[in-house]
Amino acid sequence: MREEPDLVEVSNNPDANGTAVGLTPGFPRDRLSPLTLGTVQLGMPYGITGPAETPPESEAAAMMDAAWCGGIRCFDSARAYGAAEARIGAWRAAGGGWPVLVSKFPDLSSDADPAAALVRHFECSRAALGVTALDGYLAHRAADLRRPDVVRTLGELVAAGRLGAFGASVYSAEQLDRALDVEGVALIQLPASLLDTRLLCSGALERCRARGVVVFTRSAFLQGVLFMDPDTLPGHLRAAAPALRRLRALAAEAGRDIATLALGFLRARAEIDSVVVGAYTRTQLEGSLAAARAAPLEPTLLERLSRLGEGLPDNVLDPSQWPV
Repeated sequence: MREEPDLVEVSNNPDANGTAVGLTPGFPRDRLSPLTLGTVQLGMPYGITGPAETPPESEAAAMMDAAWCGGIRCFDSARAYGAAEARIGAWRAAGGGWPVLVSKFPDLSSDADPAAALVRHFECSRAALGVTALDGYLAHRAADLRRPDVVRTLGELVAAGRLGAFGASVYSAEQLDRALDVEGVALIQLPASLLDTRLLCSGALERCRARGVVVFTRSAFLQGVLFMDPDTLPGHLRAAAPALRRLRALAAEAGRDIATLALGFLRARAEIDSVVVGAYTRTQLEGSLAAARAAPLEPTLLERLSRLGEGLPDNVLDPSQWPV
């Protein structure tokens, strides 16, 4: 029997046949936990510090068990994440929990009929996850929400009770502002970390909050760069070495570990609804859970942390610009 969660308490939502139906209409904001489980590492090799292979299915299931028992109530996935959606579906079917499910549809720019492609991707995600409705669906390429037929199709899925809400995964303030201009957008996922405060300082969070948009942040650990040895960084990240040394000095001075500083910094922002965290092992995941339960960071420490990434170039802060 799975243990009771220790971050949040929430009821399950199966239908009469035992199938999770999603909490439509609308996105179940009140069921979100401080952390959301990012599942890319469960479905494919990922990240500069990650292993070359995905974990065995049994280990992936054990990690989802640990997340659920630790109180995580939302799982973030995507069609592009290899086996991740199918593994979530198998875990749920085998007696796992009933998390809020957010997935993403891939780049539609090369599709002759983007709306039809969107529906195909939606049906594949829904089937893999084993649900009749998705709680949230994001454009992996924010520009796809500038296509009226795509937005219309997403609205139809919401109106039909098959989707709770839609939105976009963004990389810049410009992308975010354009997404917020799209009628019906209710979810935004954006990058933020101790080194990457570009969107935190841009007013983006305040704009989302003013419109009632649910905000997820990702890359809390910058794909593990925060934990890397400053003296052995690869060439394209060498500019981050001084910031990482300052981070280690602040952690030692405050008597906190780096994960606690990284998550505490983001959770101090009231505009952030949930922080997406991934992990390669249960030990890493349990470290994030422990960090999320730590006491809030002091205002003076938060202020010092907010300046760590000052002056770092975009090609260090944005993993999409890193060499493959």
